[in-house]
Amino acid sequence: MQSVSYQENTLKEKLEYCFKEYETLIKGNSLFKINLPNLSSSPFPIDIIVKEFKKTRDGFAHGRFTDISDEAIAGFVAVKIFLYIMQLKHIGYNDENIHKILEKIYH
Repeated sequence: MQSVSYQENTLKEKLEYCFKEYETLIKGNSLFKINLPNLSSSPFPIDIIVKEFKKTRDGFAHGRFTDISDEAIAGFVAVKIFLYIMQLKHIGYNDENIHKILEKIYH
């Protein structure tokens, strides 16, 4: 996969691509150190996040407005950060400046 824009890729594949592609930007970033009781010991459990995304989306689509899980919120935050990274890279910011910008936004 060369980009997250290809529609035939799954959400899991897109998230895996982002974590790999932007590893230097998120490595050591406290925003990606998730300490939620229901999550595994992995740094960012993509499988659980994807499952919660789907569950939340299906609930809203079928009129079941329930609480959004911590796992789904963590996924939404990750996607938002990746969108910032992609936009800032697109307009020419380097990794160091992007990292500084993310730190200012989230801290």
